[in-house]
Amino acid sequence: TFLLSKFFLAGRYPIPLALTLLIPLPFLFHSVYKQFLNKDLPHSLTKIIQITAALFVILSVDSLVSLGASKIHIKKAGDWISTAYNTQEKALFTNNSLVQFYASGQYTKRVKEPKIDIVINKIKQGELQHYNLLAIDIGRKESNKKAPLISALNLEPIKVFENNRGDSILIFQQ
Repeated sequence: TFLLSKFFLAGRYPIPLALTLLIPLPFLFHSVYKQFLNKDLPHSLTKIIQITAALFVILSVDSLVSLGASKIHIKKAGDWISTAYNTQEKALFTNNSLVQFYASGQYTKRVKEPKIDIVINKIKQGELQHYNLLAIDIGRKESNKKAPLISALNLEPIKVFENNRGDSILIFQQ
């Protein structure tokens, strides 16, 4: 499998292969649709087609209307940082790369965003002392970490951005 993925399925081959395999799809769909209308398909295959069509409709609606938690608080936090502070002069630490993007307008690639426990340990060890601003993202499942974060910093947040599901971004100034 290593040789297959290394030499045959190199980066330039999957997209042309996928596009080539897409060519017969309209003809296949037309054939299955005609059989579906004529009721020539077995009952189990008819059920599979109905379930697939229902899932397709659900996924289409979900792509138009977000059913998940709102992420607007991330954008608001980054925008607030960019307007309230000159991020060129202030050093910003955040555990959310989107906040960094909205605050500075530059995308900085991170391998892995640190979790809140790691951030609290870094604060206790003094590794974040050279940052003027801290924008800490705390998810709804980690809401019990707010008090340890505030006590580790020995500061109150200057601004808090929250969504309706309990996710929040706390901004501290050191």
